[in-house]
Amino acid sequence: MKDVLFALGSGQSKKLDLDPALRAPIATALADYSPDVHEMLAGLDSTYVTKASRDTPPWEAGGTHHLSVTADAFRKTLRAVAEDPQAYALLRMTETRTAAGRLAAVPADATGSELSLPPTKNA
Repeated sequence: MKDVLFALGSGQSKKLDLDPALRAPIATALADYSPDVHEMLAGLDSTYVTKASRDTPPWEAGGTHHLSVTADAFRKTLRAVAEDPQAYALLRMTETRTAAGRLAAVPADATGSELSLPPTKNA
């Protein structure tokens, strides 16, 4: 998946002209990486920034595998995929579920710094 994102999004043009037939399949594949998509969109986790280069392979952490690509390549590809309304809806639903899950994990009685990002997320 990382190679696909780099192949699509690393061109010189500012806008990616993606074949419409590829939009839904790429959105479906990205939906399988919802925690990674969330982190790459947020851009706050230093691990995703340091492992975003083309030469850095996906890594394992927390019992699952993760991937990251550069912000430009990712956003360019994501915008091109989202031109399809169904692909956009799938990506939006995936991001909403991921964000909702993270919000639901915050204890109901959390206050102050407990509501902030952990230091490793924005260091």
